[in-house]
Amino acid sequence: MKIKKVLLLVLFLNILLIAKPTEEGVTKLYVATFNRAPDQLGLEYWINDSGLTLKEIAKSFFVQDETKEKYPEGTTNKFFIQTVYKNLFNRDVDEDGLKYWEKELSSGLITKDIFLMAVINGAKNNNDGNDKTTIDNKTKVGSYFVHSKLNNKDQAIRVISDVTDNTYTVDYSKGIIDIYKGNIKFSEDLEESKVENKNLTVFDIDDKEKIVIELYSDKTAMIKNNSGTKKARWRIRAEVISITYIDNSFLYDIQIEDDLDIGDIVRINGRNYVAESIADVLYDTNYEKYNISIVSNALANDAESIILGDRYGQIYKYLINTKKIIKLFNVNYYINSIELVNDIIYIGSMTENSINKYTYPEGEFIETIENIFFPDGLGAKNSILYSVSNDKDGILKLIDIKSQKRYYLNTTVPDPVGIANYNNKLYILDESGDIYKYDFDNTNVSKIFTNTKFNTTSNENATGLEGITILNDKIWVSFINDGNLYKLNLDL
Repeated sequence: MKIKKVLLLVLFLNILLIAKPTEEGVTKLYVATFNRAPDQLGLEYWINDSGLTLKEIAKSFFVQDETKEKYPEGTTNKFFIQTVYKNLFNRDVDEDGLKYWEKELSSGLITKDIFLMAVINGAKNNNDGNDKTTIDNKTKVGSYFVHSKLNNKDQAIRVISDVTDNTYTVDYSKGIIDIYKGNIKFSEDLEESKVENKNLTVFDIDDKEKIVIELYSDKTAMIKNNSGTKKARWRIRAEVISITYIDNSFLYDIQIEDDLDIGDIVRINGRNYVAESIADVLYDTNYEKYNISIVSNALANDAESIILGDRYGQIYKYLINTKKIIKLFNVNYYINSIELVNDIIYIGSMTENSINKYTYPEGEFIETIENIFFPDGLGAKNSILYSVSNDKDGILKLIDIKSQKRYYLNTTVPDPVGIANYNNKLYILDESGDIYKYDFDNTNVSKIFTNTKFNTTSNENATGLEGITILNDKIWVSFINDGNLYKLNLDL
């Protein structure tokens, strides 16, 4: 940015910041400077009693004891810039941005208060990250904290710490605030249908314990806590879910809210936890098995049939109505992932470390479109191809088939191995066999399926689930340990 543009930016911010301070504006200043929600007394002072403009408040922040403690004398501009970016956006500042802001702060043309407001007001969603969504989400949590009339600074830090660009983090951070406030309401009409065949993951607000509770329709249960994983039984009595070990020794009394949603408060033996995820579990008749005897690592579909790719390089077509299998062609290398877009099939391979393009159904090689390490999953939405690269912790590589531009999408899924697109949502299969839904409309990620059926002791794969596709409004997965297909009866 040239000096003239910087001067225009400063002039714009000077005009903007003479306005009366708002709750949103001051909350963002708290997040940027202190990485916490504002306390009620502090926010009310700045807005109602200080008589200062937003610009003056931003400047006043730097003479506060809390600021001096967080940024003591001798703090470098580089450290300050990096801290503000992490506070606001949960990411490091890009190299060009760091050089630019270091230069402007060192020259004195931009002061720290103006820098804060420039970064806040310039937040956008782009290839570097969903910055605007992240700071908007933190602002929502900060405002919720203030309106709960809380003033504890340690609590103010805690409630912001888990907030990201995903809306579900707002929900469970609000749940933590409700615990601090004591604003808790539990079910008065608990029905078995609300909890059976559910996987409920909860955590305490001190991050010392996480409990996974699976409740099945036959009144058995599976509990995973700090002590390990054990089988149990459950029943509902007096609006409480009572869980005992198989030998009937006591384990948990659980109280839940009526709707049982992410962010709800769950009371277990008198302690309050927050629901981190809620999902259906695969149990009894929640699936249909298709015996195909093909060890398939990859699935796609052509709107009528399932397309399969195996470790030997063979592409098959499975006609689900007639249960007939047709061999199509062989690429002669290990297939990890496939996706069909119109009359082109894209094939990812760990042995080739590439994504290759073929005609469908003839199998004529066209070209290699991407060199990528271990492309463990492929999905498509419109003209965008979504690819998993092994060990990327939920980061998908986006390839625009038309323009050939490359982007990245952070879905926060632990270790994805398969992708399917349906109704403006990505359904992502992870290494543990769980399935997550990424909603493009609100960038929300939620777990919709917890794997309890498919597992193996094989060193090759933690679960044996590798492929995923969606056909006729149902999710299909391939289980490489028995060489069969499974259609999951989940509501999409």
